[in-house]
Amino acid sequence: MNNCSLANTNCGKKVANDIPVRQKETFDAQTTPALALGFAVGLSSLIGAAVPPGSNPLPDGMYKYAIVDSGKPSGTSTIRVSRSNGQIVIEEHSSPMEATESSQRNLDPVTFVTRSFLVNSDGKRFVTLTLDGGTASLQQPDNSVKGTKTTTISAPAGATFIGVFDLNVASFFALAAALHAAHPPVAMANFAFEFNAAPVNARPSTAAPPEGVPSTDVGIAMTEDNGTGTIWYDPQTFVLDEFSLPAARIVFKRISSEEPRSDLY
Repeated sequence: MNNCSLANTNCGKKVANDIPVRQKETFDAQTTPALALGFAVGLSSLIGAAVPPGSNPLPDGMYKYAIVDSGKPSGTSTIRVSRSNGQIVIEEHSSPMEATESSQRNLDPVTFVTRSFLVNSDGKRFVTLTLDGGTASLQQPDNSVKGTKTTTISAPAGATFIGVFDLNVASFFALAAALHAAHPPVAMANFAFEFNAAPVNARPSTAAPPEGVPSTDVGIAMTEDNGTGTIWYDPQTFVLDEFSLPAARIVFKRISSEEPRSDLY
């Protein structure tokens, strides 16, 4: 199993050329790092609540985040949002990645569900992961046959995949918008450790926004055995302002926003 975790961000590539597959898994705090998806909280009215009229979900722009581990800066993440070919495109380069590595998520412009997830390194496609309802298919190089290997998993019974979890900030960037548009049950394709399906159950947070987060932000709480992680987002743009998981002492905090530009690194 890959030893990468958000508490150990200096781990290079996240996925080997042959990922073990475990379907329909709910993460266990005894076997996976603290920031894994597998939240065990009853679903509430948050899911399926329509995006409010007059809002502008996920506007084009550059968004920079600080990655804080145990109270100390441990890296940064730059996310670029654009529109292309009828999709919302979310690209990310994070300092824990290799120098020329980046990811790209292509989202449905209405439901904000991730249609595909790509990893590029040294100008070459390293991974292609496609989501289609309750099915997720992963294509990646297979050195044993000098070709490409395809692995397919299914979401838990009746669930729909809405996004991809890969340890980085972009895993949470569009999650608030997708949860509002989704109809439960929903799941994430976990790409961080073993390729598997992770159920996502969420509820509105009853806590006040933390210091440095706008008082008008809305929170989504997701709780698993190791504690509660909270997404704080702007209710007009659905842009992530902060994700925190106190038990793991991990925080992703937005530190700047600007107009789109061509360079991501």
